[in-house]
Amino acid sequence: MRKVIAYLLVLALVGAIYAQKKKWYEEKLVSVRYDRFKDSTALSLDLKNASLMHKWRREYEKRPCLHPHISFEGKIPEDQSPLVTVGFFSISKDWKFLRRHDLYALVDDKPMEMPKTKREGGVIGGFVSEVIFFELSWENFCKLCDAQVVEFQLGLEEFKVGEPEFALLRQFRRVYLDLLEEK
Repeated sequence: MRKVIAYLLVLALVGAIYAQKKKWYEEKLVSVRYDRFKDSTALSLDLKNASLMHKWRREYEKRPCLHPHISFEGKIPEDQSPLVTVGFFSISKDWKFLRRHDLYALVDDKPMEMPKTKREGGVIGGFVSEVIFFELSWENFCKLCDAQVVEFQLGLEEFKVGEPEFALLRQFRRVYLDLLEEK
């Protein structure tokens, strides 16, 4: 009986530790980089964090992943509603979006008009890396952040925004709003 009780206590302890552990995408994802030579600041996914990039790469291999970017003059943004450049990153063994990279979105099951996209790509280490990017108004970017479900059709591929991307979008918005408050 003692062994059973001890075993149950160990399971409860392990469960409590596991419940407290943050998911990798709940860590700091957004970097704010000021370039003193150009007097400009950029907000984006922390591309210098190798561990983080390795985890995102696993996501890219499953489906295109969404990443926002904003840059502005100076250290503190002036614009209350900036344009947000959003990119879909994809890594695969073949070209997925070479010919078709038109974009459609459903935000909480309602169509959202999307702007024209641009595409860049190349082959690195035997894998095809593609970036499809577009600019969103701050209002539409916030709609994505606040949504419960966001689905995209990019070219012929359909996919949902996952938990890691929602965490990134919401953290990105919070960091920008915090910078605005520094004025």
